[in-house]
Amino acid sequence: MKKILLSLFSIFLLTAANTVCYDVECHKNNIEKYKKELNKSFDELVKADNYNVTIDSFKSSQILWNKFIKEDCKFMNSPMGIIQGEGYIVVYYECLEKYYMDRIKQVNQMIDDIK
Repeated sequence: MKKILLSLFSIFLLTAANTVCYDVECHKNNIEKYKKELNKSFDELVKADNYNVTIDSFKSSQILWNKFIKEDCKFMNSPMGIIQGEGYIVVYYECLEKYYMDRIKQVNQMIDDIK
């Protein structure tokens, strides 16, 4: 039952944060919400992992993941800078949002697997 509630709550938060954006500030706000949700998921992971098997690994991977998503979104959107000029930055933030949503789902799945 706890797993179901956690999953439903996470879906609700992801949906609530994922408002349709047309400007950079909106995307930045969504990303901040996702960061908070990711922190909550990490706290839940800490509680679920009684043997601390995943915590250190998660922390290390999170540092690398943060670097990766920024560079990958720059890379994936580099052609957009030519096509859209300054407007490409919105696409960059959309890319970051998608990565955050996927990461939250990944951590929540790990929590479900541990429990």
